Amino acid sequence: MLKKNSLLPFLIWLGLSFAHAKEMSYEKFIRDFDNPVKMFIERAFKTTFPDLDSVRVAHLEGGFSSAQIYTILHKDKKYVLRILPEKFAIERRIAEHEGHKIAASLGVAPKVIYAALNLIS
Repeated sequence: MLKKNSLLPFLIWLGLSFAHAKEMSYEKFIRDFDNPVKMFIERAFKTTFPDLDSVRVAHLEGGFSSAQIYTILHKDKKYVLRILPEKFAIERRIAEHEGHKIAASLGVAPKVIYAALNLIS
């Protein structure tokens, strides 16, 4: 069984990475994406954050994930945006989402507040 303490090194690494990541505005961040990914990111941000002017985004580099991972700061709250590679099959995308929901229910991962599962094609 996975214990919360086993995640401690990862969480410390995540915190250190965020401290060194270069922050940018939402407007600058969204420019780097093309449709259809851009459309889904815009929908996620507008649904989650009513005031986009106060959103700051930083790209987390390194690690073992092939996903693009960003930290988002909005009104003193931190969020994580995880974008899976387009090459992932629909089954893998669904499995990763379901796995994360299970981990969140066990208290070893943050709660998913938005998922664009219809991006999966």
